Amino acid sequence: GMEMLIRSISDEGKIENVIFEFKRMIKGEKKSFKLDINEVKKIMEKPGGLKIFTQSLKSLNTFFQFSNFQELVWFLGGFMTENNNVPKKTAQYIKENFKPHIDRIDKSLFEYTIKKAVK
Repeated sequence: GMEMLIRSISDEGKIENVIFEFKRMIKGEKKSFKLDINEVKKIMEKPGGLKIFTQSLKSLNTFFQFSNFQELVWFLGGFMTENNNVPKKTAQYIKENFKPHIDRIDKSLFEYTIKKAVK
């Protein structure tokens, strides 16, 4: 089993941050992984931020045990929406402040795949 918590931090109804916390049992021990959107934004502003963020997500992929990294990117890019019962303001914050970074990774993976296929 796995749990996913989405914690919205707001002030007077305005979302200021969203933190994802993923929990699961691994070999009888409960493990967790947190993903703070404001921290992601700070990382992405740094030189080499995309690479740093991608490496961080690779450890999350190990945690989730998806068969490949692309599946994690698709999950993060498509799951956190109102369609999956995420509250509207939280989903909007995720769409504006997190999804663009996931989309950059997805685009980067696509370009890499194309380059490898052409060789």
